[in-house]
Amino acid sequence: MADPKYSSSDVPDFSTYPGSQPELPEHASPANYGYARRAQYRRYDRGPSALDESARKLGWALGRIIGTIEQIRDRAGERFQDARLEVQEQMTELPEEARRSLENAKVKAQRSLSNLRYNAVRMRHRAVREYPIQVILAAGVLGILAGAGLRMWRENRG
Repeated sequence: MADPKYSSSDVPDFSTYPGSQPELPEHASPANYGYARRAQYRRYDRGPSALDESARKLGWALGRIIGTIEQIRDRAGERFQDARLEVQEQMTELPEEARRSLENAKVKAQRSLSNLRYNAVRMRHRAVREYPIQVILAAGVLGILAGAGLRMWRENRG
């Protein structure tokens, strides 16, 4: 009769315990184990090129532009918040008639925003209808820029 196997919570009973090494396939070496498709990507790894440098400069420029836009957005948000707080403070002191006129201004602003959105959609549809090739080229350029930016982000991620 076989001796019963000792088990405890201190000793794991699974085969992937860190002390054991995984077995390699017959013709594999530890250097390329698990990377069978690595060879097909070597053709893309040609070292640094002028395109890489241009892409880095373009990415840097786009990053600066996006950073500037975010700063402007943050400043505008802060100013809007300050103005809103100031208006709220004044509203507590204003009579009911002033509140109504403020509501009317709010409704007008919402209408004008709605009109701007509608006009933007109309302009987009008109551009697609009248300039389809230019729209396709612009979308392609934006796609290439986004791809280059994502690639640089992935390389710099670590």
